[in-house]
Amino acid sequence: MKHEEDTSRILLTAIHDLKNPISSIIGSCEYLSEYSRENLEPEQLEMIGGIEASARTLLQISGKLFQLCGASGQPTMDDAATMANDGLDADA
Repeated sequence: MKHEEDTSRILLTAIHDLKNPISSIIGSCEYLSEYSRENLEPEQLEMIGGIEASARTLLQISGKLFQLCGASGQPTMDDAATMANDGLDADA
């Protein structure tokens, strides 16, 4: 039981620690899109939009994983597959 609790705590910490850099990526993309729009080519703006969308999906998946770990301990492979599919659906 102690091993499972330690593993859950490590997972929760890792997931939580991922949120800051992901949020920074989103913020940087928003900044570039808003304040550097006139200096960027349309392809570059599209690329920034794709990066931002992917980062938002990752943030959403990590949030779901955090909730899942906090509620029930360790997620299963089925849980991970469901979250990945939900994230892909969010991009559509």
